[in-house]
Formats: sequence, C-alpha cells, structure tokens
Amino acid sequence: MAHLAVRVNLRLDAAEKASIDRAAELLGVHTSTFARQAVLRETERVLAADSAVELGPQESRRFLAALDEPFKADERLPDAVEDALRLSR
Repeated sequence: MAHLAVRVNLRLDAAEKASIDRAAELLGVHTSTFARQAVLRETERVLAADSAVELGPQESRRFLAALDEPFKADERLPDAVEDALRLSR
C-alpha cells in the first residue's frame, strides 16, 4: 500500500527557524527531514508515556511481592480457558 504524503504547516519565529535549520545542518539532513524526525520522536514519547503505568513505592512493593508468590489457580480457571478457546475459534 502506497503512503500518501500530507503537508503540515508550522508557524515559527525567525530564531526558532534558524535553530532548526542549524540543527539540521549539523546532522547533515534537510530541515524538513530533521523536523519530521523530531516530531515523530516526540510523538512516540508522548504515546508511550500515555500507555505507561506508574506505581508509587507502596504499590511497587505489593506488586513485586505478588510476583514472588507462587501461582495459585482458582477453581474458575479451567472454565475461563475453555471459554477463551471456544471464543478464539
């Protein structure tokens, strides 16, 4: 599937544009390439932060303690596995 390119316009003051141009020049890439890569990096960072779960100190200790406990299946597990297998067919 071919990708359709779309244009994004930014309003920058002269100093911002000069900084971006200089950074792109230092990396040896076009300004548009530099800007696209920077925007995509920041996009990935924001999206990753949105999907991350942060635990406080007490919650972290409880979570780690739970991981150290041996697995104990309850009586509902076989039915749940059977339901999952049936639904996946």
